[in-house]
Amino acid sequence: MKELNLDIILYIHRQTISKHGGLEGIRDIDLIKSALETPFLTFDGEDLNKTVLDKISALVYSLIKNHGFRDGNKRVGTIAMGVLCELNNIKLEFSQKELIDFGLDIASGNMTKDDIKNWIINHTVNV
Repeated sequence: MKELNLDIILYIHRQTISKHGGLEGIRDIDLIKSALETPFLTFDGEDLNKTVLDKISALVYSLIKNHGFRDGNKRVGTIAMGVLCELNNIKLEFSQKELIDFGLDIASGNMTKDDIKNWIINHTVNV
């Protein structure tokens, strides 16, 4: 699986705030680092997130729910999802409203990691 690192996530945040507005800055860098590590957690030598989609879902969920940035957490999480899907040859198709609702649903606690995975599956286009 191709991954995103801290520098890329920080770049996504800077670009998002620059383009769409909001508060610049990091609220807690350790929460951002934790979100980046979450997809690759293991227990007793076994991956907790077995598939690429499980890993992407875990990252999106953690970036949005951890609130590592002062602002833009939903935007960073959804953009990171798109970038990761693209890097891992998963083509998504969705409307702007669907993407906004997706981010809001995660932030409000209406979506679990499994729900995120299913959203990705339901929005994947076979090419």
